[in-house]
Amino acid sequence: MDSVTRQDQLRYLSQQSKVSVLIIGAGINGIAAFRDLALQRVDVLMVDKGDFCSGTSSASSHMIHGGIRYLENGELRLVREAVQERNRLLQLAPHYVKPLPTMIPIFNWQSGIWKSAAKFLGLNGLLSFPADLRLAQSGGKGHQRGGVMVKLGLMLYELWNSPPIVTTARMPNHRFQLRASSLKQFPELSPDIVATAIYYDAVVLSPERLAVELVIETERMSQNATAINYLSVVGMADSSSTVILHDEVSGQQFQIQPELVINATGPWIDLTNRKLNQPTDFIGGSKGSHLVLDHPQLRVATGEHAIFFENDDGRVVLLLPYFDYVIVGTTDIRVDQPEVYCTQEEITYLLEMIGRVFPHIEVKPSQILYTFSGVRPLPTDSSKQSTGQISRDHQNKIVEQTEYSFPIFNLVGGKWTTFRAFAEQVTNQALKFLGQRRCCDTRDLVIGGGRDYPFTDWEHWIATVAENYQVDPKIVKKLFDRYGTVAKAVIKHMSEPLLSRPSQWGKSELNDLDPVGQTKPLDNAADYYVGEVRFIAEQEKVVFVEDFIRRRSNLAMLGQDTPQLRAELTEIMADLLSP
Repeated sequence: MDSVTRQDQLRYLSQQSKVSVLIIGAGINGIAAFRDLALQRVDVLMVDKGDFCSGTSSASSHMIHGGIRYLENGELRLVREAVQERNRLLQLAPHYVKPLPTMIPIFNWQSGIWKSAAKFLGLNGLLSFPADLRLAQSGGKGHQRGGVMVKLGLMLYELWNSPPIVTTARMPNHRFQLRASSLKQFPELSPDIVATAIYYDAVVLSPERLAVELVIETERMSQNATAINYLSVVGMADSSSTVILHDEVSGQQFQIQPELVINATGPWIDLTNRKLNQPTDFIGGSKGSHLVLDHPQLRVATGEHAIFFENDDGRVVLLLPYFDYVIVGTTDIRVDQPEVYCTQEEITYLLEMIGRVFPHIEVKPSQILYTFSGVRPLPTDSSKQSTGQISRDHQNKIVEQTEYSFPIFNLVGGKWTTFRAFAEQVTNQALKFLGQRRCCDTRDLVIGGGRDYPFTDWEHWIATVAENYQVDPKIVKKLFDRYGTVAKAVIKHMSEPLLSRPSQWGKSELNDLDPVGQTKPLDNAADYYVGEVRFIAEQEKVVFVEDFIRRRSNLAMLGQDTPQLRAELTEIMADLLSP
């Protein structure tokens, strides 16, 4: 499985300055547009100042969901689209996107009816409500949603639950459990509840891997597609149609002349447009922070369910099982800058909110394994009282072409769940501008390791691969869980002696490892293997060791990012990393 190197791509870039579409920003929306355009045989270049999926797209809540709370804002189109895209991803990327039972604790039955109705009708702020209707579920100051509103919302949510493609099954419908049954299933849950609602959404435990897989697969499917990480936009040349790119690794600069620019830099959109001499004011960002907790008692208390509930201030928050840990999120704070971090105030907020649903579970700051933050690229909207009321829908804000410059498509808003649909919309608009017609539909296009995925006969698949390559079935199972059917290519790579494959950089081989050495676990991350690491480094555009730790694996979020691991990975990948 040969791959074109980053140096090969930069060399080509220095010789070919013209391109139909330049995509700036390689988060999930930029990557999805890159994929869709390439499949329409458009020559497209995608660049990012950092690694793929290293900005806002790496700071998600890890849920693939329809956005049930958006119903209250009257965003029926968004919810319908998101539910259908969720169902698509369950079938098209089954190796990464899995069904997720989700529990809503309910503290009373009738509150929130008038407030929710007012929000739905766009009358929020015009009507006043009795104090008892403004109280949160257990006496706070937020907007309470009782069991009646939750029931109505779930019924409406499931109207669009029918799979949009041929699938094995639809998602199960919701169900309510009264207090006794709920406390039997969730013994640590607050005794103040009157019921719980159980419904299904989906989870993606490795969103960065899904994004990177889309990049790699797109380049293999299309000779017209080039994606380069650590290549930033620094400004315009004297010609108003020439963009200057800067290689963050070597310092080399390149000049590109696109017909169309797609600005997919998320919270950096306005900053990027200034560099393109087209100042805009599209983004009104909102920061969201999360914690990963190493708390066995809390992990057992959640079971395999996400817990979706209102905090005392009315903010809808989440507890999500994440391997042996729990993700806690998220905050929603207006910010003006795209570079953010999780503050002590946010940490206190997120830890204290757990007591609302699990009052007898003590959580300490020392149990925080990892924190992450990102800025939602929401549209500027000063009319909303809170960031929670700003639409999460996606839109393409276009800076029109002038006599001397290219048009700029600005991808504002959007959710992880709807990346394919957003890309379809943007691609259709780009094709119209370019005078081309769509020749490929992405609605039923399987992603990477989801191809030929054994939904029901995975044990046979694992046994067959293990026998064919004489590898321990336990190793095959672990890699299948991590990469889906791409695990077969990883194992094939691991079964070959290193010296049979010359280094792509022309350097001498670092290690003389035989196939047995290739299946050796890492000393500092025993769930990963030497040959697996080398496969990822060679095939998935790894430039720095951090790319592997944070975006080609879950090692950082699992608390395993140590100096010892970095040193070990550097030694294993030294001859494969970009010079």
